[in-house]
Amino acid sequence: MIYVRKFLRPEGIKGKDKYRLEHESGLRLLADALKTWPGFPQIKPEELEGLIARKEGGKPYFPDFPQVHFNISHSQDVAVCAVGSAPLGVDVEKIRPVSQNLARHMLTEGERRLMEAFHEDERNREMLCLWTLKESLGKALGIGLGLNFRRAEFMLKPWKICGDPETMRIRDNTEIEFRFLSEQGDKERRIFPEQWHFFQTVWEDGYVISYCGREAAVSYSQRHWTGTECS
Repeated sequence: MIYVRKFLRPEGIKGKDKYRLEHESGLRLLADALKTWPGFPQIKPEELEGLIARKEGGKPYFPDFPQVHFNISHSQDVAVCAVGSAPLGVDVEKIRPVSQNLARHMLTEGERRLMEAFHEDERNREMLCLWTLKESLGKALGIGLGLNFRRAEFMLKPWKICGDPETMRIRDNTEIEFRFLSEQGDKERRIFPEQWHFFQTVWEDGYVISYCGREAAVSYSQRHWTGTECS
């Protein structure tokens, strides 16, 4: 299940205050999501952090509720969380210009060729699609930014357009191909195990949201939004 919500971000807030606001917004969203989770206690968002520990790679988890897997991400004035019964990761980024330096450090040769096929107006969005997919994969694996982005390659197919009356762009495993590149380069490739599921959308035309998990993302409610409304 994927949940997303906007929150009020005062103008000029920055540094630790900005991070704390975003983090607390993510916890509130997670607390709302857990209200429907069987067996999870009904607690306030500010009490939720006391139940969270972190594994060696930095991945948050509930030691007392190992059956509940979750992940939180935030960007600007949007918080996203995912909750499920198997390992998962989620990431959100506001669409913005992407520096060439970042592109050089995160793209494989195949991904660079893919980006050249996009119109300049679409390229920043698609670059952030790749970034958030790699972030969500690293979080699902429990290694975060320890993932070697230059060996994790995603090939993106055209978006599905769904939703009535509004259009919504989504991608899932049928539009997202993933593989780890070998240390020898592009000539030898190993396909990643098929039990991982990917999902991606552009939310409100301004944010890219990507999900990776051992189970597919499933619908919850339109108020929070999750992306399996298009078959």
